[in-house]
Amino acid sequence: MFRLLRVWVLPSLSFAFIISRAGMSTALMVLSTWIVGAVLMTAIHELGHALVGAVLGFRIHQLSVGTGKTVFRFRLGRVDIRIRALLLNGGFVMAVTKSARLYRTREIAFLLGGVSLPLLVAWMGRNLAQSSNAFVAGSYVTFVWFSILGAIGNLLPRQLDDGQQTDGKQILHTLGMSRADVIERVSRHDQARQSFAFDDLMMDGAATTSKGETTAELAAVGVKVAEAAPDDCNANNQAAVGLLLDDRFAEALPFAERALALGSRDPEVKEQGAALLRNNVAYALAVLGDPSTMQRATELAREAYAIRADPSVAGTLGACLVQSGDPVKGDELLRTSINSAKRPSDRFQTQRFLMIGALARRDAFGARRAFQAGMTLVRSGQIADPASLTELRPRLGAAEAVLWLGRAAQGLLPRPEELGPDGLVLADALGAWADPKLANDLRWRLFAEQGGDPATVTAESLGALMDFARSLVSPAQPSGLAVAASWR
Repeated sequence: MFRLLRVWVLPSLSFAFIISRAGMSTALMVLSTWIVGAVLMTAIHELGHALVGAVLGFRIHQLSVGTGKTVFRFRLGRVDIRIRALLLNGGFVMAVTKSARLYRTREIAFLLGGVSLPLLVAWMGRNLAQSSNAFVAGSYVTFVWFSILGAIGNLLPRQLDDGQQTDGKQILHTLGMSRADVIERVSRHDQARQSFAFDDLMMDGAATTSKGETTAELAAVGVKVAEAAPDDCNANNQAAVGLLLDDRFAEALPFAERALALGSRDPEVKEQGAALLRNNVAYALAVLGDPSTMQRATELAREAYAIRADPSVAGTLGACLVQSGDPVKGDELLRTSINSAKRPSDRFQTQRFLMIGALARRDAFGARRAFQAGMTLVRSGQIADPASLTELRPRLGAAEAVLWLGRAAQGLLPRPEELGPDGLVLADALGAWADPKLANDLRWRLFAEQGGDPATVTAESLGALMDFARSLVSPAQPSGLAVAASWR
């Protein structure tokens, strides 16, 4: 509430009021003083933490003004100073200590340093309120106002929506720590440093990048965090998230399961966090696609969706439903999640699940469209391993065979040019279904699953379908698109 009031409500109301009374130019100047005052307060708040921490023996790794992606950085001694994109969204200091001596006193002083320094600077600069320069005077008054609001908001013991705790909440937690808690806290300084490195990568965009060096680094850091603190819910969750973002689903699953088990016993894990822990397990199981675990995956996804019905969770539930017997509802949920998929690999998986759902509904056209969209991502170089999609080609071929054998019997086969790019997909799918390497019983079982009756298929109708498929492939096409010579 205080962040909302400080960052958006008060500036917006002030801006509107000044426009109505004094005009746009005055309003822009006042708005600029709000921004300067807010950023100054944030920077001095974080500097207060860092200065007190450094004096009291904390190792200061990073001081950030703002949150989100780093836009500017430099080093001051051993401290990494960063200016981040969301300047009006707070900031943070990463500090650890290996010493348990007077830990609680030092930690509380470190936390109070952020509140105290802006108030001290405001008192020392009180003469600026009388400055003849309107911008300087306005920025100072705004700085004072934000410092007071910030002190109140930070000292109230609250846990924020993003899981972070205010300074007041952390102070209460520190006061309640036993000697054993202190020893454990300082012994985990390496875990804290690695956990911070993980969060740092996430803020700098690791969750939205393509699979590559960044996600591999994120996964490695996450695993290190979990190895340093195997009984910590957050540590295991970071490992799971890192591995999921690196598309290493089988490796991510044990960490996700462990995080869920630990989180169910942790009173600090709020509803939103509980939803994400369930969603991680469900998504890993959905991608792996083991029928024996799909019921549990669906149950977890339903629980997550009941708590947090956002597009990403909806996509996980959809992925489970298309594989567990409700492809219509699953398709509906998957389509609501398409636009929220930021990474190419997420869009690729969404298209794969849409294809599975279309095949379950015996919709050859829908399955072909999803397959084509997924393969477009593969051809663009954004997907390293398309195997999870291409292994569905025989099922797609069976669906196409049911569709086109029926049309062939009615003389409704189109000309190759009428199909355009779809023709290559169709030929490739039929070729995969007709491949001699595919066992006959499997081939005809897939055909029957798509609504076809193998007993009605004759050698002549198969031959007509083979000629049709061959007509879709020009001699210039890669050999991988060639239709198999044998159909039985």
